[in-house]
Amino acid sequence: MRTLSPQLLSPCCYILPSPTIIGRRPSPHRTHFIRSTCNTTDNPDICYSSIPSALAIVGITVALPMVRRVASDVSALSRKANDSYAVALSICVKTLGTAIDDVGGGLYWLRQLAEAKGRDFEFKMFSLKTELSAAITYETTCTDGFKDEPEVR
Repeated sequence: MRTLSPQLLSPCCYILPSPTIIGRRPSPHRTHFIRSTCNTTDNPDICYSSIPSALAIVGITVALPMVRRVASDVSALSRKANDSYAVALSICVKTLGTAIDDVGGGLYWLRQLAEAKGRDFEFKMFSLKTELSAAITYETTCTDGFKDEPEVR
């Protein structure tokens, strides 16, 4: 049986791009690999400018089914758990459901950014950051319910 741990319950925290770095350019010393790879393409500038959003879309797209799977696993565990774990797991089921909605919302806003400009871009970027921050917060709320519980195997 799996160990019940924050790592099991929190794929968003490990896969989603951090809301604090979305919209920023990576530092120059971290972009050498990306630059050198893009320089081998026919359109290196387009390649370089599109990679951060493409990676964010991949991260969110990968995270969404993982969060759904975790929510399903937690729901199954909650039906078999003793009283104290059952309460914490039922809270997790609810908060993970909301996190799923927020990850999906983040993907929606990320896709909207491609054509956005000016204030429209700022609004959509703010919405994206809000959705991803909320998803991570809900998952943290889930794992916080287990702080005082012994590890389950």
